[in-house]
Amino acid sequence: MVAHRQRGRDTDRGLNLPEVAGSLIVIAVGGVALWEASRYSFGDPGRIGPGFFPLLAATVLVLCGAGVIFRSRREASVRDFRLRRFARVFVPVVGSLLMFALLVRTAGFMPATAGTVVVASFANGRPRVSTLLLAGGVAVVGTLVFIHGLGIRIPAFVW
Repeated sequence: MVAHRQRGRDTDRGLNLPEVAGSLIVIAVGGVALWEASRYSFGDPGRIGPGFFPLLAATVLVLCGAGVIFRSRREASVRDFRLRRFARVFVPVVGSLLMFALLVRTAGFMPATAGTVVVASFANGRPRVSTLLLAGGVAVVGTLVFIHGLGIRIPAFVW
């Protein structure tokens, strides 16, 4: 294959692998959500049922994933998609989600949320002071919205 120089990157003709991989994950999640949503009643236009919004959201996920694949400029990055770079981004993001799942019951919503933001920020390099401020802000806003506003029964802190 002939490598072409475009926008400062070496590319070859084909699909952009990071975009396709991410899109396939989005389509898979949307497919699972569609399957789960099909178990609930859809309702009718005058009175929507409990399956309406999950079905709508899952359909949007599948369509967005398919749209990204379709929109892909069919250019694969030769140098940019490497396993080390992928792991450097993937591990902190997935680790932060797992950490939230483990901490939300044992430490409370606010520490779990703040910790999630800090750990996920490692995907962008080392956390800065602004990351700590962001983590605190997200924890406070999340607590106000989910615990106080929506009444979700999760303790803000576990003493």
